Amino acid sequence: MHYVYILKSTKFLSKYYIGYTINLEKRLKAHNARKSTYSKLYAPWDIEVYITFESRAKAIKFERYLKRVLVMPFFGNTLWGDRGYDYHTEYYSFIRY
Repeated sequence: MHYVYILKSTKFLSKYYIGYTINLEKRLKAHNARKSTYSKLYAPWDIEVYITFESRAKAIKFERYLKRVLVMPFFGNTLWGDRGYDYHTEYYSFIRY
């Protein structure tokens, strides 16, 4: 199985981490052992939500979608420019078979 997950810091309540793994339990332990560059700053972590995929490609595509939708809007137009991009349209085309 392939997992896309969102972690929430238990110490810094406004900090989240979005990731992909094939072993959720092992990956959470690595985050909490401070073996990840970004996440070690805000450990310990709890799993807020995870989604299971059979396809690696779909899991990675969904992780990238979440990062764009949940993280990129905070940068606004100053960093990335106004591209008029509709993230939701991409997601819905992603989940269609």
